[in-house]
This record gives sequence, C-alpha cells and structure tokens, in this order.
Amino acid sequence: MNILVLGATSVIGADLASEFAPGNRLLLVGRDTARLGRVVRRCSAQGAVEAIALRLDLSRGAAEFRELIRANSVDLLINAASATSRARDQDIDSDQLGARVTADLIAPIELIRRLSEQPGARAPRVIFVSSILALLPSPHRRIYGSLKCLHERSLNQLENEYPEIQPLVVRVARWIDRDSSTRSSRGLARKVRQAYETNRKTLIYGTPGLLLAASYYVHPLVFRLLIGAVNSVRATFHSNRKASVGHPERDSQYAVMEQNRCK
Repeated sequence: MNILVLGATSVIGADLASEFAPGNRLLLVGRDTARLGRVVRRCSAQGAVEAIALRLDLSRGAAEFRELIRANSVDLLINAASATSRARDQDIDSDQLGARVTADLIAPIELIRRLSEQPGARAPRVIFVSSILALLPSPHRRIYGSLKCLHERSLNQLENEYPEIQPLVVRVARWIDRDSSTRSSRGLARKVRQAYETNRKTLIYGTPGLLLAASYYVHPLVFRLLIGAVNSVRATFHSNRKASVGHPERDSQYAVMEQNRCK
C-alpha cells in the first residue's frame, strides 16, 4: 500500500508513519529535512518497503504536489499537518493568515480531490488528525479550532463526491507532547490504526477531552468544575516538571475554554 503522510515531521505524524510502516511504501512530507531523515530511518527500521522523504510545503498550495501526484498512486492519505497547532489567535498576523488557512484547509482538501480525479486511480482513503477544539470553543485558539472544524466538514462533503475516501476523523482530546514521541502519542497511533482497520468514521482519543466535551453539552457548572480540576492537576504537574528538569510549561488546550463557556 502507498501511504502519503502530511506533517510527517510532527510527533503525531512520525508515530503514525511508524505505526503504518510495516509492509507499506511511505511518502513522507514535511519541511524539516533533518527530521524527515530521522522519520525515514525509523520507518525503514519498522519494516517499510520503502520510505521516501519529500520536502514540500502545504502553505504553497496543492500545486506544490503536482509531481508527486503525477508519479505516484496513493492508497491512504494521513494528514497530521497543521500550521496553527502551536499558535494562539493573537500570535497569527493578518499577513500570515492566508498561508496558514491554505496549509490547514485548502491545500489538503484540494490534494485529496486531485488524487481522486487521477485517470485510472482510485480515490485514497483518508485519515485526518483533528482536535477536540473542533467541537469546543476556545477564546484564544478559535482559528485553530475553526480550521479543524471546517476541515472535518469539507471531508464530509468530499465523501459525497468520492465515497471511496471513507474519512476517519481523529479528534485528539488529551495533551500530546509536541517535541518527542511518548507513550501517549504512540498509543494514539495504535488506536488510529485499529480504527482504520475496522472502518470507523471517528475516533476521540483521550478521556479528559471526552469528559470536557460531555460536560460542555450537559451543564456549564459541571464544565467549570472539570476545567478547574484539570487546570489544578496540570499546573501541579508542570510546576514539578519545570522545577526538576527545567522544561517550560506547555499551553493547555482546555484551560482557555472556561472563560468562553461561562460568560
């Protein structure tokens, strides 16, 4: 099977590539040449038939992939790419917005369409790594969450035209280290493969996010209590970790939700 992995240099993308590597041919897309090389070696060690590094930039649009489309058939497209995953709304300048929207929404959807319309080719199946923030509003990460939500809806519309894509939407609902592979990120990759093999349509990964999503739609007081508990635990964890290893405290995906929900 030929598998195209967008965002292969991200932690989630690299773990997914490694999980799907055995017996398959991988086309690994990213912008960081050194990281791509490491992912290629990892996938080869995991039993990939072939692993090819492709330094391409989604923010330049689907035309960037013209040669790839011409030279390769794709059976499965895994999209773990995001140009907004580390950015809060206030960090995104107006002159950057167009490129980020292209990378996170326009280019991937157009790429799937072009692959599906290749003469004699079958439309690829699609795995899209989304976020619980596609469902829950966040006052400081509305751009990120909105783009994930729009991408999910665009895939649903695209499925009406090309039923073969059978999109699997993976909503990450817990904190995943963005700098190194961990048990959580590898567990996510295993769950995604299992969901793919059983033809599931959606996968929500992470009990904290599931509880927050449920409470958000049940009652605002429950939501506030859970947010307080999550923030307290995370603050303690990161305070201890920073004191012991000097690692900067990471942003929570959920801490910003309370203000918006409880206004």
